[in-house]
Amino acid sequence: KFNAKRNEIYISQRESKKVLQLDATSYALKNTWSFDSHPNSLLISPDGNTLYVTIKQDFNEDNTTKGPDSVARIALN
Repeated sequence: KFNAKRNEIYISQRESKKVLQLDATSYALKNTWSFDSHPNSLLISPDGNTLYVTIKQDFNEDNTTKGPDSVARIALN
């Protein structure tokens, strides 16, 4: 997800359970956030200062989830 107001790119990595923050010009890694479950969709607030991340749960063998999904709020300031 590109954040034009901050010139940053955010990438969710489901399997590694991380979200990356990159500089959009140099692609240099600026920050990472780790989660207990799988980060998925990303949304940037209109002011560009908050990143919302949906967190998906693992599946059981019968395809039910191990718990409810959630949303993480990351302040970018």
